[in-house]
Amino acid sequence: MVLSGLWLALVAHGCNCIPAQGSCDGRPGTPVCSELLMNRNNQFRATFETLCALGKGRYSDGLCDHTGSLGGCLCEGCENGRSITWYFADLDAGLVTTTDVQAKCASLKRPFEAP
Repeated sequence: MVLSGLWLALVAHGCNCIPAQGSCDGRPGTPVCSELLMNRNNQFRATFETLCALGKGRYSDGLCDHTGSLGGCLCEGCENGRSITWYFADLDAGLVTTTDVQAKCASLKRPFEAP
């Protein structure tokens, strides 16, 4: 019963469709934008919208605007598909240069993607 209630809440929140890709932009609050490049498990858009909103981000069926990005970390298998998290300058997180993002990607054991 709890799962059906969660399902209804997710469906009521957004479209009951399956996007091929999408993004969650945390800016301006969190200087990160995550792209789902391939939705391998065919998750509903409402699921992604809800997860993005929980992190105080804005969901889009399009990809991130990389303008001003320091780079991103590629993840195969994350978010049930292929994704890239793009990082923007964030003094509090110690991300000021492309080299900082390269080090973050290395620590996550993910390939670095140039902006």
